[in-house]
Amino acid sequence: LVPMSILLPLVANLNLPPLAQTVYAMYVVLWCFFGYYFSPFHLCHLLSIQYMGCDAKPVYRLHLRMMPLLCIAGVALFVGYYLILL
Repeated sequence: LVPMSILLPLVANLNLPPLAQTVYAMYVVLWCFFGYYFSPFHLCHLLSIQYMGCDAKPVYRLHLRMMPLLCIAGVALFVGYYLILL
């Protein structure tokens, strides 16, 4: 929530049409989610690793495979929405 609370007011203050602000706001929310989800402090990961009694290294190794695909999908969504809506 902290990155969103910093970045969304910056997007709102840009002199952009409302639809463009929506696309940029979606991009900010998406990247803030990625930052939170892949964080080693994400409580779901910490509690799952503790409950299952496994090591954190294999879990984050699987996340490293997924992260580039999600980042590429996020950029593709941004470009697609920007080209379609604006």
